[in-house]
Amino acid sequence: MNTLALKPLWGLRDAADLQSLVTIVATLLVLGGGYCGYVSPWCWPLAPMGTYLAYLINHNHQHVTVWRRAANHPLNVTTGLLLTLAMGFPGSAIVPLHHRNHHHENNRPADFMHTRLARFRRGWLNLLTYPAYAAWSYRRQRAAAHAAQAHRDPRWKRRLGYERAVLFSCLLAAFAWSPVAAIIWLILPWVLGQFWVINANFLQHHGCDPEDPAGHARCMTGWLNRFIFNGGWHMAHHARPSLHWRLLPQTGLRSHHARNSLLVMIWECARARS
Repeated sequence: MNTLALKPLWGLRDAADLQSLVTIVATLLVLGGGYCGYVSPWCWPLAPMGTYLAYLINHNHQHVTVWRRAANHPLNVTTGLLLTLAMGFPGSAIVPLHHRNHHHENNRPADFMHTRLARFRRGWLNLLTYPAYAAWSYRRQRAAAHAAQAHRDPRWKRRLGYERAVLFSCLLAAFAWSPVAAIIWLILPWVLGQFWVINANFLQHHGCDPEDPAGHARCMTGWLNRFIFNGGWHMAHHARPSLHWRLLPQTGLRSHHARNSLLVMIWECARARS
């Protein structure tokens, strides 16, 4: 019996993708409802949390589409547009950064966002500053990376164009109507969500040997994976990037750096000294 099997549902690639769709819709309702004044300010922490989850969903969607259709099918394109609005970042933009670069270089010096960009002696300072260093490093190489990807896949360029147009149009309209609400309920959650998803790369790779087949990344194998779309199973994802996220734990591929708790991973990185 093949345990690595998907369970399609209503055109979704797997029944677990219903969790992805519900999370996308809930995030957009919190962001949009907060902006329009229909959501209590006490619910604001749900906005950056939802944005972070949208980044995880987008990562999975770009690897293995939510719908059992081609990447350019309207269902998958629409899902990408909704994720773009939930993240405040064009969903397709991660392809040249993540698929083409990170998966090949795996935190070596040629990785656009390798974790040694942050060079403080104290780990907690690296955790705080790494996202800024990584974003700046990628910004310098983005144009060339996007041009190369557009040459390989013109359809990717069109998807990216749609996402940029929808995102900037909605953002301009939001600022025109209420700039304060746009900053509080859109810009801040988007920035915080991106900050944490970049820092996740630091937690999963910093201090690991990229040449070690059994330890080139950290894993978080605990219960939290149920809510973060198995984002903690990073070693398994690097080994089998085309495998659906629900199936990653079934591979049994975990690093010798594996930890059961995210807090333990953060603590170890924060107290480490270079």
